[in-house]
Amino acid sequence: MNEAGESSSERLKLVADVARESVSRNILPFVEEWEHNRKFPAGELFRKLGSDGLLGLNKPARFGGMEFGYDCHAQMLRALGTIPSGGVSLAITVQTDLATPALATYGSDELRDEFLTPSIGGELVCSLAVTETEAGSNVAGIKTSAIRKGGDYVINGNKCWITNGAQADWYCLLAITDPDYSGSLGLNMGLFCVPADATGVVVERTLDTLGVHASDTAALSFQNVSIPARYVIGNDRKGFMYQMKQFQFERLGLTLASIQSMKITLEKTIEYAKERKLRGQAIFDYQYNRLALAELYCQLRLLDEFADKTVQKVMVGESVQVDVSILKLSCGRLSRVMNDRCMQIWGAMGFSEENFVARKFRDERLLSIGGGADEVMLEIIASSL
Repeated sequence: MNEAGESSSERLKLVADVARESVSRNILPFVEEWEHNRKFPAGELFRKLGSDGLLGLNKPARFGGMEFGYDCHAQMLRALGTIPSGGVSLAITVQTDLATPALATYGSDELRDEFLTPSIGGELVCSLAVTETEAGSNVAGIKTSAIRKGGDYVINGNKCWITNGAQADWYCLLAITDPDYSGSLGLNMGLFCVPADATGVVVERTLDTLGVHASDTAALSFQNVSIPARYVIGNDRKGFMYQMKQFQFERLGLTLASIQSMKITLEKTIEYAKERKLRGQAIFDYQYNRLALAELYCQLRLLDEFADKTVQKVMVGESVQVDVSILKLSCGRLSRVMNDRCMQIWGAMGFSEENFVARKFRDERLLSIGGGADEVMLEIIASSL
């Protein structure tokens, strides 16, 4: 992409066009194969997306990014919502919005040269290793430790439900750096760049999940994994704070992609309802159906407008923690209602694996769980009242 001489609106259009074209060329022809195989070639795909400039739109130019505003990055995220495979769009979002924001902001130049630059170029696949079996929504409850020993940190622990976990070249890992600390919440954790091929890193197994079949979800163990001290991101006691900020990008990114996905679901369902006849009448013309679709349209349009305003807040540096929590909560709940309602309108066809709405029904259920469950979003919102 060449940003020289472009206005803001021209740049947004350019990014949107490039992102949609890249998705059409590199992803859409292969989705059904990847879904069938329950795996997509992350390294191969990410190199193509990196070559198109899509993995670092809002990342520093010094490390291979485009250094555009978040509004341009949001255009790419919306393009991911056109992919009829939640697993593929989720895996890409992990690369851009889950595992790299903290590194891009707080990492040393040396660390960013080693891990961020090749991740932006798609040469390395990355993954976020935070969740544990006893510490999902309660991130502060993690048990994985990273203890400083001379010039190294030694990591021990387990992580679970890790997207891109089996294909990753490195992990952005959250671990306790001072097990004896008893002060303020989270001031004893660090974020680390951990190479997947380091001795002691084990992919224990990949998990069979209800949806997002095309992406790999893994359980990992770290057994006396020794990494150099320079692999810590920023301060080794501020990892919890870095991760809380990183979560905001994750949640907003997932929401933007999901809103675009819901637009497609609704549009296709309305089109089908107008064509499908029941007793000589289009099922859209039955009052219950058309009013139900109209209500879904209203809710989605309001959510879309709120998402645009949240993106603009990010652009001017305003705090968006509550806004993002409202968005993710509302988006997850609306997708559940919409996919259920649209599946009902499609009838038996909608219950078939060959129909897009069946896949969306199972893939998008994750939005109310992953990246912070609905209940966590409500706690954040409640704490602001």
